[in-house]
Amino acid sequence: MGAPDEEHRLFLSTQVVDEARHSYFFARVYHDVLGVPGGLRGALSHVGELVGDGSGYSRIFDPRDGELVTLTEAVRLDPGSYSKWVQGIAIYHLMVEGLLALPSQRRVLRILRAGNLLPGFRAGFTAVTRDESRHVSYGIWALRQAIRAGHEEDVRTVVDRALPHCMGVFANPEVKLPDPRTLPAGSRLDPREQWAFAVDSVVKRLRTSGASPEYVADVDRRAWGVVRGAIERYEEIHGVEHPVRAWERGEVQAASA
Repeated sequence: MGAPDEEHRLFLSTQVVDEARHSYFFARVYHDVLGVPGGLRGALSHVGELVGDGSGYSRIFDPRDGELVTLTEAVRLDPGSYSKWVQGIAIYHLMVEGLLALPSQRRVLRILRAGNLLPGFRAGFTAVTRDESRHVSYGIWALRQAIRAGHEEDVRTVVDRALPHCMGVFANPEVKLPDPRTLPAGSRLDPREQWAFAVDSVVKRLRTSGASPEYVADVDRRAWGVVRGAIERYEEIHGVEHPVRAWERGEVQAASA
């Protein structure tokens, strides 16, 4: 199988339009609401400084050598390579949009709805999330075709390399977290539920794409291993128990969905 056919190109062209709208929306939010200058590049730099190196964020999004730019640049330089195109789809639609974006957007929207906060941003962010969901659905369809054509190894290559970094974004041991018992009720979200949603996002989509059951089970195991390791590392770094312990003991209740 060679380069993407006309059906793929048509969908991808509409996605480019979607992403242009998203970029404009977020650039406006960061500049006009949060006061972060420099457009999206400035926003990404600002977020990178906040999350630190331990999250894995830079390994995915660094504009020089992050996984996203490396794999998409490979497609640009060799557009006729179906193998590289499959890897590009896997990093963008499965790992970045499916594993990172949608679970994180869901978390943000839950907090905003619970507190009835930022209605204008909430409306725009909801529209972005709908677009992302549609993009992910396309990506899984494309990966299913690729795996049927014998390219499961290309998908595995990307998942194996990006999984620990992506899960590190959800379970970053370097950032000191507040005691959930001290937070307003609308701001309390059980991290275990967030981690489970993130893991399920990649596991279920890999299963839908047709990846082997043994590989899917191994991804599930490794993803939870990253989370457990991050909890232990958090307690080593900060010298206090991870806030998830309070949830495990039933000492705090989550905000309504």
